[in-house]
This record gives sequence, structure tokens and C-alpha cells, in this order.
Amino acid sequence: MGDDADRCPDVPAGKKPDPLRLGCPADADNDGVGDDADQCPDVAAGKHPDPRRPGCPGDRDGDGVLDQADACIDVPAGKKPDARRAGCPADADGDSIADEVDACPDKVGAPNPDPKKNGCPGLVKIEKGQIVILDQVYFATGKDVILPRSFPVLEAVLNAVKTLPAGRSVRVEGHTDDRGDAKKNVDLSQRRADAVKKWLVDKGVPAGQLIAEGKGPKEPIADNKTEPGRAKNRRVEFHIAEAK
Repeated sequence: MGDDADRCPDVPAGKKPDPLRLGCPADADNDGVGDDADQCPDVAAGKHPDPRRPGCPGDRDGDGVLDQADACIDVPAGKKPDARRAGCPADADGDSIADEVDACPDKVGAPNPDPKKNGCPGLVKIEKGQIVILDQVYFATGKDVILPRSFPVLEAVLNAVKTLPAGRSVRVEGHTDDRGDAKKNVDLSQRRADAVKKWLVDKGVPAGQLIAEGKGPKEPIADNKTEPGRAKNRRVEFHIAEAK
């Protein structure tokens, strides 16, 4: 067939030509994969096509719920699926740890390599897209040197980061109070965030999964006019985000 009449000059019509588009393969679900090669000819491949089955929608976590309808595309629904969120495991306490592996399913907790402690209250908890630490990360005064008393809470953060679903990154934020020069505070907070990132990377977290950002005094959470308030503002936060 001449190219001047062929609606798809670069694609063979195949065994199932489209009766409406001369020279084109039939594509019943309009996903761009011709029916003769489409393993799911009646279901569009969607935004996340299955790389193993041409023309089929993906099921990234392999739980039988297609990604298009799966509210947790990177986490299998498991033996106890959530009745409210398709494709997600049940999680009664909302701590991102599925009930079937949560040793404390009714208490907000955090990941732990010990099955008897997994999901139980500890030094961190996962809440509203953040790994919330329940103790401070302590540094030498005016420096970016992490003090050993911080290691237990950082170990808890490490456990949480290692069990995040694929495709999640963590932004390590450093914050200071408002005393002293603002530019120096931003620099100090960046160096402290970098130090925490390095500590986690040295423990096995891929560097690309972590972003270090120094905020300085720009985002206080307490009154800088009081010492207790300033102490709260000198902090490190861990925010969970989609990896870029």
C-alpha cells in the first residue's frame, strides 16, 4: 500500500487491520498497541504499562490489583487487604506497617527488623508523610559533629528508611534557632543535614534516596524568645517524598 494512502506508514497493518484507518493495525482499546500484539486487547495499557505483557496495564507490586486502581502501587495488598483502599494492606493504626506484620497493630509505631518489635512504639513513628523522631539529633555546639547520644534515634530512622516502599526518598532537613547571623545559621543547618545524610549512607542507605537541605532559622516551630523554644527549633526532620 502506498504511503500516501496509509494512515500508519511506519506501522504494519498486521493480521488484524483496522477497518476505520487504512494501513493501521486494529487497536480496540486505543492504547497504541495493535490488537495482534496486544495481550490485553480490551483493556488499555494506561500510564503504567506492564513491561512484560505488551498492551496490558501494570501491576507493579504483583498483588492482582492493576496500578490504575491500586492506591498502594508499590505495596502488595497482602493477606489482609484494606477494605477502604484498593490494593493496600490493612493498617489499623495508620503507621504504614501492614497489620499482618505489625506486632502492635493498634499502636502507632515504626519499622523494626525484630518481628516482635516491628510496628511498635519506639524512638520514631511514621506520620503524615514524615519519619517523626521522638528524641533530638544532638550535635556539638556550633558544629556539625553528631554526638553519640544521637545514635539510637538515628538507628531507628535507619530502620524506617530501609523499609520504605520503592520509589520513596527522604529529605533530611536541618533547622536552627534565630540567634546569630542568619547566613551562618543556614550554612550550619546545611552541614548538619549533610552530616546526618552521610551517617545514614555509611549505614547502607543509597545516597540517591536522601536529600539534605539546610533551612536555618526560617521555619521555627516554637518561640525563639525562650530557651525551651529555641531548643525545639534546633532540630532535624525527615520528610518522605516521591523519588525524582
